[in-house]
Amino acid sequence: YDVYFILMFIQLYSASLLGVDAHMVSIEVFGGRGMPSESIVGLPDTVIRESKNRIKTAILQSGYDYPLKAYTINLAPAELKKEGAYFDLAIALGILHVTDQLQLLDSVVAVGELSLDGYVRPIKGILAICLCAKRAGFSTILVPKANAGMAQLIPNIHIIAIDHIHDAVAYFMHGTEPCLPLPPIFQSQQHASDFSDVQGHLSAKRALEIAVSGRHHILLIGPPGSGKSMLAKRIPSILPDLPIQSAIDVLKIQHSAALHSSSTLSLSPPFRHPHHSISSVGLVGGGRIPNPGELALAHHGVLFLDEFAEFSSHTINMLRQPLEDHSITISRAHYTITYPTQFMLVATMNPCPCGFSADPEHRCRCSDYTIRSYWKKLSGPILDRFDMIVYVPRIPTDDWFEPTDSQSHYFSKHMLSRIQDAQTKQSSRQYPLSNADLNGSAVALQCKLDAECQTLLKTWMTAHQWSGRVIHCIKKVSRTIADLDGSPTITTQHLCEAYHYRNACSLVDRFCSI
Repeated sequence: YDVYFILMFIQLYSASLLGVDAHMVSIEVFGGRGMPSESIVGLPDTVIRESKNRIKTAILQSGYDYPLKAYTINLAPAELKKEGAYFDLAIALGILHVTDQLQLLDSVVAVGELSLDGYVRPIKGILAICLCAKRAGFSTILVPKANAGMAQLIPNIHIIAIDHIHDAVAYFMHGTEPCLPLPPIFQSQQHASDFSDVQGHLSAKRALEIAVSGRHHILLIGPPGSGKSMLAKRIPSILPDLPIQSAIDVLKIQHSAALHSSSTLSLSPPFRHPHHSISSVGLVGGGRIPNPGELALAHHGVLFLDEFAEFSSHTINMLRQPLEDHSITISRAHYTITYPTQFMLVATMNPCPCGFSADPEHRCRCSDYTIRSYWKKLSGPILDRFDMIVYVPRIPTDDWFEPTDSQSHYFSKHMLSRIQDAQTKQSSRQYPLSNADLNGSAVALQCKLDAECQTLLKTWMTAHQWSGRVIHCIKKVSRTIADLDGSPTITTQHLCEAYHYRNACSLVDRFCSI
């Protein structure tokens, strides 16, 4: 009986995606005597339960036998819900083994969806799956050929590209390895928009340069047509390329959302621009089948929220914890997922519903109650999380006719060069973080103030009754301005400029107190 059980039983491994991370699944296949049937146990979803028909047809159409047996397929751990078509290839190989058409080892890891003719379809989340297999101690993994190029980004793991069931059988029976496709090409994205297209707004361009250099959250306020959105949409042209590991992290999230199918790997940081009608699930992620939201898709990049005050109060307040912790945990009845959310927030808004409350050239048509209701969406804790709040006025008439060459200091290529130098200084310090990400102890070490600066800061603290978070924001922005100037220390000039970007809050305070 023991010999019979060994011949009719095999244990393989596969993986399934949950959020942006994968988890290993043990697949036990047993083929014994009894009424012909296929039973899949271990909390499979509908896609997995239907796979038995797919697998049977794929085996027969590939020219192999499908003996009439009572097949039992167990997916372990049993308490973890399994979703998706990740297990088709592994189950098919297990059935071929227990029917004595193939000899496998117990350490086989295989992922892939089967078509009815035996070809292996690509799956999403291949980077997360390969990383999971590597962490679990596996050295070889069978993946769909369409995913094999991207899977090669994970080092120290042997990738076997499977285009058809025949490829897997040839590998195990004869040691024949199919040719691997070329790995993805690393490239930087070319941006059509440039800050050279924007007339005037030198102070706003300076503020955006500082914000990108230190990855500070920034809020732009101004009347309609002043150029807030136009400025924000040109931020991608001054974002330095990501390190390769960060680019892989971004690609891992995009793969889990099935947003990436290209053979190239972009080093450009993501720039997400959701509409203000987005739902809370679309923003933070989750759903019946867990998918990352816009916060996770903006990881290592920029989240741009145009018309910020038009988002619902609930949606705006959901930003508070991800901005603080750089991650968000979603707990549901059947799963708990943590998404990384380390992004730079850029938001734009009008000062009132009609937009002309602070415009000296147009009369505001809004009542005090309307303005108060408009600003009530933006709570104090949300405003506190913006390191910089900048008012963008309408462009003066003379600026429209000023020669473009006179503003070349704020062309994207020159701004990008200065930003790269400032970020190099940040990464060379004891805390190799962007200035916006410095915590309390790091701020005390990296943002030291001399006696004159401390006196200034105390005066402002007394006048404005700032919270500790705002004080840290001013120090961190001052550190970024000093980095752009190439100064090892923070001077009063740097501190005063940082104060200017927080003093725009006086405009906010005026609106909130109406």
